[in-house]
Amino acid sequence: MESKWLICGDGYLGRAFKELVVSLTVPESININLKYSHLASRDSLRSTAEWLEKMEPKFFLNASGPSNVNDSHTNVHFYESEPLALVKAHIEILSKLKNPPVYVFLSSGAIYGETSILGAAESVSPNPISPYGVGKIRAEEYLSSVASSGITIVILRVFSTFSKGLTSRLPYVIRQRFSEERNCNFAGSGEELRDFVHTSDLVSATSRILSKALISPISSWNIASGTALSVSEIIQIACNELGRRDNIFYTFNFNNKLRPFDPKILVANISKLRSIGFEPEISPREGLAEYFRQT
Repeated sequence: MESKWLICGDGYLGRAFKELVVSLTVPESININLKYSHLASRDSLRSTAEWLEKMEPKFFLNASGPSNVNDSHTNVHFYESEPLALVKAHIEILSKLKNPPVYVFLSSGAIYGETSILGAAESVSPNPISPYGVGKIRAEEYLSSVASSGITIVILRVFSTFSKGLTSRLPYVIRQRFSEERNCNFAGSGEELRDFVHTSDLVSATSRILSKALISPISSWNIASGTALSVSEIIQIACNELGRRDNIFYTFNFNNKLRPFDPKILVANISKLRSIGFEPEISPREGLAEYFRQT
């Protein structure tokens, strides 16, 4: 991607994009204004808009805000309200520009709640079961309401991601648990299904979408591999790779108690993404094995 990107967010996914795209160097004052736009003064918003007008980024990626589904139940109001507040502030800033960049919002597959084993397509009605998913869909609904404002909006519904440097999410949790004990007990039955995609494929899919699909004021896209893996299978991959590395026989079991915010099945239908020529380059099984080997 040679076009200039403005990336708002210093978390795991924000860093992944910064490693693979041409991103602008953002002054700290502007970076703070963007990350906390909903709390910034009018003068700060004005100065941020002036800076954007001068730098002329092609894409504005919103990769900021709360990011942990598990934590969302400990701070419900924050997780349900923060994404919407930040998106509103960003749109207010961009509306001041003569040539606003494409606004790319990192949403989540969590908006679907429970899916069928065939996977949820973008046309499936959202039914989030976590405050994290509620916050994402509220932001999406607002973006839909301003889709005719002259700002092109692309919503990426990102499913489970992984790569080296991961500091949360299931693969990281598995690795941490086995660093503490040889036999681990996990929540659920192990039969829960998840759809993992490597961050390099996330960036590649985004690139393809932005180069081929900007023909409508707003569009939504599932970003995933389209491959369902059971939690038990993922943990077994970890046991195999970590066991070979450490020369230790790791074992695991399940408590058969599913947490209320954990869907039994969360899998994407990526037919729309495939229709523009995208296919994941890294298979979830091979990629997760490499992740555990490297950690």
